[in-house]
Amino acid sequence: MRAKSLLSVLGVGGILLGLATSLPILTLAGAALVVGSFFIGRGQGQGDPEIKNLGEGARWLTRPLRELRTSLREMASNPSVSIETSVLAQESVAEADKIYDHALQLLETRDKLKKSIKGRGLVETELNSLTRRYKEAATAQEREAIEAALSAKQKQMGALDEAQDMVRTIDSKLSEAEATLSEIKTRLSLLTARQNETDDAEFAALTNRLKSLTTTFDEVESLTQVNIHE
Repeated sequence: MRAKSLLSVLGVGGILLGLATSLPILTLAGAALVVGSFFIGRGQGQGDPEIKNLGEGARWLTRPLRELRTSLREMASNPSVSIETSVLAQESVAEADKIYDHALQLLETRDKLKKSIKGRGLVETELNSLTRRYKEAATAQEREAIEAALSAKQKQMGALDEAQDMVRTIDSKLSEAEATLSEIKTRLSLLTARQNETDDAEFAALTNRLKSLTTTFDEVESLTQVNIHE
């Protein structure tokens, strides 16, 4: 990030100096530095090894959890906070790490589910066509010939509907995790600023919510794996 800022400053300076001295080479060099700083900024996000296997959309979904986890780590290592607050922050970081690891697994699964759902429109069209042909069949023999294909297509459609429901479940659990971590961050920020007293019971309830989310993520992960391999 510092390299990006330095390149950007030097680039703007080069452009201004080139315009002031009427030297095109300085202007071009400055523009090149500015463009370079832009690509460095993009490359830093792309190179995160934790999210390299995720699609672009899934990477954006990890961003709030990454930022919240980083904030909690900073609070836990802040030497100016009380020992009590630091301990609470460290406990939160441990749970946040588990949540984040689960989130990465779920988002990788979500990408696979989203790919399978892309063909849902075509499957629905084929299913409607088979259903119409079955109803219009003039003889029992014709209906029997269509019935096997219709049954297979209905099963395929059911699997795609389940995949769509799984994506919604994953999105819901990620939002719940983000909201809980955000609430914990707010509580710790207030403690750090000494704006309120520690409510051990309330904070314990928040960390327990995180722990229960970890368990829920385990269950969702198991369900999605079954859905993918069926």
